[in-house]
Amino acid sequence: ANLELIKKGARKEDIQIAEANLEQAKATLDKLEKLKEAKSWEVKIQGVQTQWENARSAYQLARTSWEDKLWEKDLELARAQVQNAEAALALARSRFEDCTIKAPISGIISGRFVDEGSVVGPGAPLVSIVDISSVKIVLHISQEDLDKIPLIRKIAVQIENYLNKVFVPQDINISPTMDPRSRKIKVEIRIPNPDLKIKPGMFARVKLILEEEK
Repeated sequence: ANLELIKKGARKEDIQIAEANLEQAKATLDKLEKLKEAKSWEVKIQGVQTQWENARSAYQLARTSWEDKLWEKDLELARAQVQNAEAALALARSRFEDCTIKAPISGIISGRFVDEGSVVGPGAPLVSIVDISSVKIVLHISQEDLDKIPLIRKIAVQIENYLNKVFVPQDINISPTMDPRSRKIKVEIRIPNPDLKIKPGMFARVKLILEEEK
Protein backbone atom coordinates (compact mmCIF):
# COMPACT_ATOMS: atom_id res chain seq x y z
CA ALA A 1 0.00 0.00 0.00
CA ASN A 2 2.84 2.34 0.84
CA LEU A 3 4.51 1.48 -2.44
CA GLU A 4 1.32 2.30 -4.37
CA LEU A 5 1.01 5.60 -2.53
CA ILE A 6 4.60 6.43 -3.42
CA LYS A 7 4.03 5.60 -7.08
CA LYS A 8 1.18 8.11 -7.23
CA GLY A 9 3.50 10.92 -6.21
CA ALA A 10 6.09 11.02 -3.47
CA ARG A 11 6.29 13.78 -0.95
CA LYS A 12 9.31 14.68 1.11
CA GLU A 13 7.68 13.08 4.17
CA ASP A 14 7.22 9.83 2.19
CA ILE A 15 10.92 9.77 1.41
CA GLN A 16 11.81 10.26 5.07
CA ILE A 17 9.49 7.39 6.11
CA ALA A 18 10.89 5.09 3.42
CA GLU A 19 14.41 6.01 4.46
CA ALA A 20 13.64 5.17 8.11
CA ASN A 21 12.10 1.82 7.12
CA LEU A 22 15.17 1.06 5.06
CA GLU A 23 17.51 1.75 7.97
CA GLN A 24 15.41 -0.37 10.34
CA ALA A 25 15.27 -3.28 7.89
CA LYS A 26 19.03 -3.11 7.40
CA ALA A 27 19.65 -3.16 11.15
CA THR A 28 17.41 -6.22 11.56
CA LEU A 29 19.14 -7.95 8.65
CA ASP A 30 22.58 -7.30 10.13
CA LYS A 31 21.46 -8.74 13.48
CA LEU A 32 20.02 -11.88 11.91
CA GLU A 33 23.05 -12.44 9.71
CA LYS A 34 24.97 -13.31 12.86
CA LEU A 35 22.50 -16.12 13.57
CA LYS A 36 22.59 -17.54 10.07
CA GLU A 37 24.20 -20.77 11.32
CA ALA A 38 20.96 -21.77 12.97
CA LYS A 39 18.72 -23.25 10.26
CA SER A 40 15.63 -22.26 12.16
CA TRP A 41 16.48 -18.64 11.40
CA GLU A 42 17.04 -19.10 7.67
CA VAL A 43 13.39 -18.61 6.76
CA LYS A 44 13.14 -15.58 9.00
CA ILE A 45 16.31 -14.14 7.50
CA GLN A 46 14.94 -14.61 3.99
CA GLY A 47 11.75 -12.81 5.01
CA VAL A 48 13.73 -9.94 6.45
CA GLN A 49 15.94 -9.93 3.34
CA THR A 50 12.82 -9.56 1.17
CA GLN A 51 11.51 -6.85 3.48
CA TRP A 52 14.80 -4.97 3.19
CA GLU A 53 14.83 -5.24 -0.62
CA ASN A 54 11.23 -4.01 -0.79
CA ALA A 55 12.08 -1.10 1.50
CA ARG A 56 15.10 -0.24 -0.64
CA SER A 57 13.01 -0.34 -3.84
CA ALA A 58 10.35 1.84 -2.25
CA TYR A 59 12.97 4.33 -1.11
CA GLN A 60 14.58 4.52 -4.55
CA LEU A 61 11.20 4.90 -6.22
CA ALA A 62 10.18 7.63 -3.78
CA ARG A 63 13.47 9.45 -4.28
CA THR A 64 13.17 9.29 -8.06
CA SER A 65 9.55 10.43 -8.00
CA TRP A 66 10.38 13.37 -5.72
CA GLU A 67 13.31 14.46 -7.89
CA ASP A 68 11.14 14.21 -11.01
CA LYS A 69 8.56 16.49 -9.40
CA LEU A 70 11.28 19.02 -8.65
CA TRP A 71 12.47 18.90 -12.25
CA GLU A 72 8.92 19.46 -13.48
CA LYS A 73 8.59 22.54 -11.29
CA ASP A 74 11.94 23.87 -12.52
CA LEU A 75 10.89 23.23 -16.11
CA GLU A 76 7.58 25.04 -15.66
CA LEU A 77 9.39 27.97 -14.04
CA ALA A 78 11.89 28.11 -16.90
CA ARG A 79 9.07 28.04 -19.45
CA ALA A 80 7.32 30.91 -17.68
CA GLN A 81 10.56 32.91 -17.65
CA VAL A 82 11.05 32.32 -21.38
CA GLN A 83 7.49 33.44 -22.13
CA ASN A 84 7.97 36.59 -20.05
CA ALA A 85 11.25 37.33 -21.83
CA GLU A 86 9.64 36.85 -25.25
CA ALA A 87 6.80 39.20 -24.31
CA ALA A 88 9.28 41.83 -23.09
CA LEU A 89 11.29 41.49 -26.31
CA ALA A 90 8.19 41.90 -28.47
CA LEU A 91 7.18 45.00 -26.51
CA ALA A 92 10.68 46.49 -26.84
CA ARG A 93 10.69 45.85 -30.60
CA SER A 94 7.27 47.46 -30.95
CA ARG A 95 8.40 50.55 -29.06
CA PHE A 96 11.59 50.69 -31.13
CA GLU A 97 9.56 50.57 -34.34
CA ASP A 98 7.37 53.39 -33.04
CA CYS A 99 10.47 55.51 -32.41
CA THR A 100 12.01 54.85 -35.83
CA ILE A 101 11.57 57.51 -38.51
CA LYS A 102 11.28 56.09 -42.02
CA ALA A 103 11.54 58.30 -45.08
CA PRO A 104 9.22 57.64 -48.03
CA ILE A 105 12.08 58.23 -50.50
CA SER A 106 15.84 57.78 -50.66
CA GLY A 107 18.01 60.87 -50.69
CA ILE A 108 19.87 63.33 -48.50
CA ILE A 109 18.50 65.65 -45.82
CA SER A 110 18.46 69.22 -47.10
CA GLY A 111 16.74 70.81 -44.10
CA ARG A 112 15.63 70.09 -40.55
CA PHE A 113 12.53 71.64 -39.01
CA VAL A 114 12.68 70.34 -35.42
CA ASP A 115 15.40 70.00 -32.81
CA GLU A 116 16.39 66.83 -31.00
CA GLY A 117 14.13 66.14 -28.04
CA SER A 118 11.27 68.26 -29.35
CA VAL A 119 7.70 66.99 -29.08
CA VAL A 120 5.88 66.91 -32.42
CA GLY A 121 2.41 65.90 -33.40
CA PRO A 122 1.36 63.33 -36.00
CA GLY A 123 1.99 64.48 -39.55
CA ALA A 124 4.33 67.32 -38.56
CA PRO A 125 7.27 67.72 -41.00
CA LEU A 126 10.63 66.84 -39.46
CA VAL A 127 13.10 67.19 -42.32
CA SER A 128 13.17 67.81 -46.05
CA ILE A 129 14.78 65.19 -48.27
CA VAL A 130 16.01 65.62 -51.82
CA ASP A 131 17.08 63.00 -54.30
CA ILE A 132 20.06 64.30 -56.30
CA SER A 133 21.11 61.01 -57.84
CA SER A 134 20.09 62.84 -61.00
CA VAL A 135 19.63 66.60 -61.41
CA LYS A 136 17.31 68.59 -63.62
CA ILE A 137 18.40 71.53 -65.75
CA VAL A 138 15.78 73.92 -67.06
CA LEU A 139 16.42 76.13 -70.09
CA HIS A 140 14.21 78.23 -72.31
CA ILE A 141 14.42 78.49 -76.08
CA SER A 142 13.30 81.77 -77.60
CA GLN A 143 10.66 82.08 -80.26
CA GLU A 144 13.28 82.90 -82.87
CA ASP A 145 14.94 79.49 -82.39
CA LEU A 146 11.80 77.37 -82.43
CA ASP A 147 12.55 76.12 -85.92
CA LYS A 148 15.83 74.64 -84.63
CA ILE A 149 14.23 72.37 -82.03
CA PRO A 150 13.53 69.55 -84.52
CA LEU A 151 17.19 69.71 -85.57
CA ILE A 152 18.58 69.01 -82.10
CA ARG A 153 20.75 65.92 -82.44
CA LYS A 154 22.68 66.00 -79.20
CA ILE A 155 22.89 68.04 -76.01
CA ALA A 156 26.11 68.50 -74.05
CA VAL A 157 26.09 69.95 -70.53
CA GLN A 158 28.94 71.48 -68.57
CA ILE A 159 28.60 72.38 -64.88
CA GLU A 160 30.56 75.14 -63.15
CA ASN A 161 33.58 73.75 -61.29
CA TYR A 162 33.42 70.73 -63.63
CA LEU A 163 34.05 72.45 -66.96
CA ASN A 164 36.45 69.72 -68.05
CA LYS A 165 33.64 67.15 -67.98
CA VAL A 166 30.75 66.89 -70.41
CA PHE A 167 27.50 65.39 -69.15
CA VAL A 168 25.14 63.66 -71.54
CA PRO A 169 21.45 63.96 -70.58
CA GLN A 170 19.57 60.77 -69.86
CA ASP A 171 16.18 62.41 -70.30
CA ILE A 172 14.98 65.41 -72.34
CA ASN A 173 11.51 66.90 -72.08
CA ILE A 174 10.47 69.70 -74.45
CA SER A 175 7.26 71.50 -73.55
CA PRO A 176 4.65 71.38 -76.32
CA THR A 177 3.40 74.87 -75.46
CA MET A 178 4.96 78.31 -75.29
CA ASP A 179 4.95 80.53 -72.24
CA PRO A 180 2.62 83.40 -73.26
CA ARG A 181 4.53 85.91 -71.17
CA SER A 182 8.14 85.14 -72.07
CA ARG A 183 7.32 83.75 -75.52
CA LYS A 184 9.75 80.90 -74.87
CA ILE A 185 9.63 77.11 -74.86
CA LYS A 186 10.73 75.35 -71.67
CA VAL A 187 13.14 72.44 -72.03
CA GLU A 188 13.93 70.17 -69.07
CA ILE A 189 17.11 68.11 -69.16
CA ARG A 190 18.00 65.48 -66.56
CA ILE A 191 21.60 64.33 -66.17
CA PRO A 192 22.98 61.56 -63.93
CA ASN A 193 24.78 62.52 -60.72
CA PRO A 194 26.01 59.22 -59.25
CA ASP A 195 28.78 60.76 -57.13
CA LEU A 196 26.44 63.53 -55.87
CA LYS A 197 28.99 66.23 -56.74
CA ILE A 198 26.47 68.37 -58.61
CA LYS A 199 24.46 70.42 -56.13
CA PRO A 200 21.11 72.15 -56.63
CA GLY A 201 21.56 75.81 -57.59
CA MET A 202 24.76 75.39 -59.60
CA PHE A 203 24.95 77.06 -63.00
CA ALA A 204 25.17 74.94 -66.14
CA ARG A 205 26.22 75.61 -69.70
CA VAL A 206 24.12 73.74 -72.25
CA LYS A 207 25.26 73.21 -75.82
CA LEU A 208 22.71 72.15 -78.40
CA ILE A 209 24.26 70.26 -81.30
CA LEU A 210 22.07 70.49 -84.39
CA GLU A 211 21.88 68.40 -87.50
CA GLU A 212 23.10 70.12 -90.61
CA GLU A 213 20.31 71.36 -92.80
CA LYS A 214 20.14 69.59 -96.13
